[in-house]
Amino acid sequence: MHCYLDNDQAGTVAAHTIMDCYQNRAINESIRYAEYKDVNDYLIGRKSIIPHKEDV
Repeated sequence: MHCYLDNDQAGTVAAHTIMDCYQNRAINESIRYAEYKDVNDYLIGRKSIIPHKEDV
């Protein structure tokens, strides 16, 4: 299962929950668009306004 969740707190919590339930059958794909709010913003090329952990 490939998970394309939002790069916000809710998406992170959901990804961890899914990974815990499905272990090595689930892949968190949000790393592919980490600079964006979500996969839609990535696809249209709109940068995120979410600060990176290293910037905080």
